[in-house]
Amino acid sequence: MKNLTEILKHPSTTLVVGDTGEGKTVVAAAAMEWFNEKGIYVYILDKQKGYPKWVHNQSSDKIEMEEKNSVLAIDDAHNYFYAGMEADREDLKALDLINRARRHGGKRSIIYTTQQSTVLSRKLIGMTTFLIFKKSSPMQIEFERPEFQPLFVRANEALKDQPIDVGYIVSTNYEGLLQIDMPKWFTDELSGAPEHYQSDRREKNKGIFKSVTGGISSLGKMFG
Repeated sequence: MKNLTEILKHPSTTLVVGDTGEGKTVVAAAAMEWFNEKGIYVYILDKQKGYPKWVHNQSSDKIEMEEKNSVLAIDDAHNYFYAGMEADREDLKALDLINRARRHGGKRSIIYTTQQSTVLSRKLIGMTTFLIFKKSSPMQIEFERPEFQPLFVRANEALKDQPIDVGYIVSTNYEGLLQIDMPKWFTDELSGAPEHYQSDRREKNKGIFKSVTGGISSLGKMFG
């Protein structure tokens, strides 16, 4: 299993899809932290309380991304975009901005999270570098785009017995399970998933403690 930090690159377009409370925002936050550590200017659409100072607000009224070497995170994109509104679509504006920046020597990346890909334009999806899945409900999959349904089913099957800090990624160079570490600054103000992450971490820590007290051989079995 690879870690998200081993996969990401700049410039790129990342789409994160999955059910409510499964940790989509945590994926975006982990990605934003990676970009920041690489010296890339980080924007988020309509910044809310709880994000670090290095995450800068980008108003949804007018997407500009003035910094040429930057990334824009759009959490819960389904609240902003609707697939039927092809005119004046903000996601297409953002992509046009990215394309123009790249032609003139700039580097801009974009991260979307959403419950369903159907709210986003086909043009955006076609330009996706990394497609990251979290667990989805059967109803979500039923109403997904037909061409995406096999991917959703495959991802859900792979994630069935996995903890919440694991996702499933489809990209040019790698398809499979993906470890996603929640940033230390992430709080439950930002999404409903962190408590699940924290509970899962506590269980992992208990397992590690038991393994250590049981001896090195038990620890070896745990981590394979």
